[in-house]
Amino acid sequence: MKNPFISVIINCYNGERFLKEAIDSVYSQTYQNWEIIFWDNCSSDYSARIALNYDQKLNYYKSEITASLYEARNYALEKCKGDYIAFLDSDDLWCRKKLESQVGIINTKGVDIIYAGFDIINEKGRVIDQGKKKFPTGRITNYFLSGGSISIGSVLIKKELLSRHKFDSFYELLGDFDAWVFLSTNNSFYAINEVLEHSRSHEKNFSKILEEKWIVERRNFYNKFITRFGFLKYPLISYFILRSELISCITMLRKYFK
Repeated sequence: MKNPFISVIINCYNGERFLKEAIDSVYSQTYQNWEIIFWDNCSSDYSARIALNYDQKLNYYKSEITASLYEARNYALEKCKGDYIAFLDSDDLWCRKKLESQVGIINTKGVDIIYAGFDIINEKGRVIDQGKKKFPTGRITNYFLSGGSISIGSVLIKKELLSRHKFDSFYELLGDFDAWVFLSTNNSFYAINEVLEHSRSHEKNFSKILEEKWIVERRNFYNKFITRFGFLKYPLISYFILRSELISCITMLRKYFK
């Protein structure tokens, strides 16, 4: 598919602080065949005012209740008109050629799921972690089970796949990881080994606020995985479980001795 129409989902809950920078990084893309689906998860700050200041390429929707993050992402998916879906959190940024680079791969290789490298920036936008330099291409289930991850903001995925395999609304943190793992058992991922997204680290990241929820969500994930595949098809699930439980123990000990 040449030059596909892309729906960019921005889910936002009280994200006013970095929101304008995030939206501007979409508007500054060198590839311009896109729409933004802005899903306001019942924010009480100035997020709506910021979002509504843009033109008709940004489609604003406000939830009546504050849903779980991945339930809200599923709601946003229902509004998408694009052939492919991209995601950008309200505190992160895209490099200017993010979409152009990924659409170029679609045009030449016809792939359905593309992801890329990312770095970590601080509150002032300075790079504090360069991130990984090389990522695998193919059915990368074992990469995930061995501790690998990808940033949702670096992904471009065919809408049809997410329409069939929606996010598990149980999650607040691991919903995209869960989706990518299960999709990877039947679909190939194509990696672009360059940084195309800046993921922001700050004190109000959900991943920091909801530290204990990581434990519950990791256990939910591997119980689902074992129920579906057992231990033999993907032996690395045993490593994932042991690693997860070790991290959980360390988390609880730190909290106990704080």
